[in-house]
Amino acid sequence: MANPLSKLLSSLTGGTKAQLRREVRFLKVENEILCSKIQGRVIPTPEDRARLVRFGRELGPAIDKLISIVQPETFRKWLRVSDGGNALGKKSGRPAKSKSTKELVIQMAQENPGWGYTRISGELAKVSITCCPNTVKAILVDAGIAPQPGRRRNSGSTTWNEFTRMHANSIVAADFLTKEVTTLAGKFTCYILFFIHLGSRRVHVSSATYSPDAAWMAQQARNMAVVMQDWPEADRPKYLIHDNDPKFTAQFDELMRGNGARKVKIPKESPNCNAYAEAWVASLRRECLDHFTCFGKRHLDFVLQSYVTFYNRYRPHQGRGNKPLKLLPAGQGQVKRWEFLGGLLSHYYREAG
Repeated sequence: MANPLSKLLSSLTGGTKAQLRREVRFLKVENEILCSKIQGRVIPTPEDRARLVRFGRELGPAIDKLISIVQPETFRKWLRVSDGGNALGKKSGRPAKSKSTKELVIQMAQENPGWGYTRISGELAKVSITCCPNTVKAILVDAGIAPQPGRRRNSGSTTWNEFTRMHANSIVAADFLTKEVTTLAGKFTCYILFFIHLGSRRVHVSSATYSPDAAWMAQQARNMAVVMQDWPEADRPKYLIHDNDPKFTAQFDELMRGNGARKVKIPKESPNCNAYAEAWVASLRRECLDHFTCFGKRHLDFVLQSYVTFYNRYRPHQGRGNKPLKLLPAGQGQVKRWEFLGGLLSHYYREAG
């Protein structure tokens, strides 16, 4: 005969379990309704995660059927982190953009100061890269690049650097350099006029003179006109940049204009406005002229023309992809060295196979 007390306890326990099941079922339905009303994804705070882990750990595998705020895989990751394990699985939020995408965003912003975040996002879409304007903004902010108004404060104007970059194939810069020569009559200063085409970096150098007067300058303009006739049509200059040196006479400018190159004078004491010419003179002195004591104009002319030949044909240029200005034939034989100016300058090449 069963104990009456046992029957009573069993009845109470069964009733309690049934009531708990009904309460749980009601709470689940209520939770589903609440979740359906929430717009967007709910991201728990660290405190929320700690509470969910604390009470959910006791449920074991049953948590998979109960949890709805995150996926069960995410909850198991929280458990591993809480236990000191590795957080396997995907990170929350959108995946980070690749390094190549970030570099392209930065490149576009630097090369196009007038582009905003939306324009860059649209340009990326043209090359099948999805990157919303806010992501573009985050990438540029991380890189320390200012928004569009900061990159070009006067959107209607063009800076000098932008002008020279946009019109590089249409610009020739002119300037003078000097070199002291030693003769039997003593030391004299020679003047050399040179021209550099900004797009191709091609250089033309005049013969040296002790007196760069108006007649000499006019002749150099005529000589340059002959040189430019051999240039490709795309490289014919439309602008001639030079400083306010009085040696650049009105006749010189007029002769250059007659060949299609309109004069653009740079401001006084602004060598950076003729940076290509300044950089070429620095290379010439560092790599060549500083190593020579020239005895007369003919000796100086020989040194200059040897360097210009080396510069225009064989020397690699960092601003041109670290390649020579002229495409050289590729041989298959042994590597040989070609010396210029007694071995001061070297050109390496392969013999034809």
